[in-house]
Amino acid sequence: MIFGAVGDASHLEYTVIGDAVNLAAKREKVTKDQKVGAHTKRESYETGLDQGYTPPDVKDQWTAQAVDGVDAPMDLVVLTA
Repeated sequence: MIFGAVGDASHLEYTVIGDAVNLAAKREKVTKDQKVGAHTKRESYETGLDQGYTPPDVKDQWTAQAVDGVDAPMDLVVLTA
């Protein structure tokens, strides 16, 4: 990921670019399409559990969820509805 100021003296914006940013935007579209508040990859969720994370009730789990623009489907855990 790369972040920084882009533009010139008359118009300057801060932005972020990179694969992680693109993936986050694509997964955000999944939250909107499925009308949920937040989700995470199952691997990230399980790592959190291993490190002592105590989750609220899991709302749903999606196996092999298609994410537009991503080659392989993802296993996702819905954290908030």
